[in-house]
Amino acid sequence: MIDYAWTRENLRQTPVRNHRSDGELFRHLMGFSSFGHGYFEDKKYRQYVASMKPEYDKWTENFFPHPEATSAFASFLTFPSSVDLLRDGVRRLAETSSMFEEWHWGDYYHLDYALLKLLEYD
Repeated sequence: MIDYAWTRENLRQTPVRNHRSDGELFRHLMGFSSFGHGYFEDKKYRQYVASMKPEYDKWTENFFPHPEATSAFASFLTFPSSVDLLRDGVRRLAETSSMFEEWHWGDYYHLDYALLKLLEYD
């Protein structure tokens, strides 16, 4: 489904069904919704998550520095199944931080909480 969505411009540039934006659609596809967290919390999925590194790289290139994407990714890196992506993920977040604007830190996005949680984890 992820490959299909990347190749369909109408999924990437217009609201789809109940999704407010392509960013929200891709957060769900990448597993960054409450449904996906159950898999990330289980270390037995580590191999599968590691094999998706190219998809996560592409996703961060397309959706960073938006605070919802950045916050979801920072939280994702604290799960046992994503341990193989941790070092590169922290590097990506550090590079992205220079692009943050004042509005990124609004309470709605919980970016500060997600980044502090990641610092505590690492």
